[in-house]
Amino acid sequence: MNKAYLDANFLASLFIPGQDFQQRAMILFATLRTQKYNLYISPLVLDELWLAIYKDLNKQGKIKQGPVDMCKDVKKSWKAIKKYSFIKLIQVKKPITAGVENAIRFLQKHNLRPRDSFHLAIAESHKICEIVTYDSDFTDVQKKVSQSGFKIIN
Repeated sequence: MNKAYLDANFLASLFIPGQDFQQRAMILFATLRTQKYNLYISPLVLDELWLAIYKDLNKQGKIKQGPVDMCKDVKKSWKAIKKYSFIKLIQVKKPITAGVENAIRFLQKHNLRPRDSFHLAIAESHKICEIVTYDSDFTDVQKKVSQSGFKIIN
């Protein structure tokens, strides 16, 4: 079975109305299901998704009291994710120190931001080679990342 790690901006495109790649994300999500992919996310992905939800709500003027104002939307996105049994929540495998060292290696080798380096380290620790993302940081270094055995899907 194929395995792919979902980046936060892909999930944001699915769950936040009006996102740039929403239609494309919906089609890609259906394609991944048709091709029987197991899909993976991490707490880091959820953190980034929730930040995107916060920013979207704030842009709409719906944040009055702070992050508490986004709880309904965060719960809704988490409920939507949990309903799909083929989406698994993962973290870097033990030893965690090796995951941190791998993130540093990816940071240095691919000139990625720290969070993106951790995404690769988490995926690699689970032998996941495909990353589903619309993040320009990944697509800009796609050739370099492929030298580490990763394939960017977008």
